[in-house]
Amino acid sequence: METINDIQFNGNLFSQFDCSVVLLYQIEGVGLAIPISDRNLFTFIRFFNEIIPCQDFIKRENEKTFSLFTYSDNIERWLWNHNPIPDNLEEILIFCPFPDNVQYYTDWTRHYTKKVTKIVTFDQLERELLIFGARYISNLWLDFQGDNEIRDSLRTHLERIHAALENAIEQAANNIII
Repeated sequence: METINDIQFNGNLFSQFDCSVVLLYQIEGVGLAIPISDRNLFTFIRFFNEIIPCQDFIKRENEKTFSLFTYSDNIERWLWNHNPIPDNLEEILIFCPFPDNVQYYTDWTRHYTKKVTKIVTFDQLERELLIFGARYISNLWLDFQGDNEIRDSLRTHLERIHAALENAIEQAANNIII
């Protein structure tokens, strides 16, 4: 079984863009392995398993804009330690273990930042990453009208994400009990 910890960033393709996606999942003790279907679908994401290196990377790459997917405990620690949210961090998407946590984090983060755009549970994370990735790669594809090599790589990646997203939506629909 592959997990989000297995994601490996494709720096050859995705480092050249002005916007970037970061996933932070630092756990204390024994944490939950969050499964994903295929780590190669998520090579647009730079994975961090420690808060400080993630914060340092975002600050250091101040010419880029970032979207951050982060574990709920990690954003709590980030904000409780009075670490500012860098200006180049445009949006934060939080994932948490239980549905009951969603409302708590919705209310709690409102006191600290307006950059939180979505809060989901672990079981929704892969689908959200696929949806986000489809939008992200589509936007990159539009920005590279003159470079067919990059566009072809992005198109291939996007097609694989679309197929996985269709499968994930079908599975979610099959799990709905009436």
